[in-house]
Amino acid sequence: MIPFRGWKGSWIDWINVIQKVNPKRNVLFTAIDEFPKYPDEIAMMQKFVEAYPLWLKEHNPDWSMEEARRVANSNIGYGVGYYDRETADKWMSVSDSIAHPVFGRQIPWGEPEKAFEMGKNAK
Repeated sequence: MIPFRGWKGSWIDWINVIQKVNPKRNVLFTAIDEFPKYPDEIAMMQKFVEAYPLWLKEHNPDWSMEEARRVANSNIGYGVGYYDRETADKWMSVSDSIAHPVFGRQIPWGEPEKAFEMGKNAK
């Protein structure tokens, strides 16, 4: 169970709670898998998008906040690329900054050849 309503701790601590749901898995993928089980799914996504850069910065103290936000948005975009269009669209709807690092916000669903070519041509 991931607490949300009435959470009293820091949001970094909240992400640490999410990490404990499946400690061997990346916290981002745990969030993507677990949040749909809750009625506050979109609010949880919004809070995760807000807190995830802070959590990354805590684990990478030499990063600037700008770098942590860039990495967070790229990580989320990359992560949702493994899921269906509906899941990706939900996550991308909470922030215009979330984008797949290769495909941007236009992930080529069902077009593996196009995805392969885009990946080959990525800088």
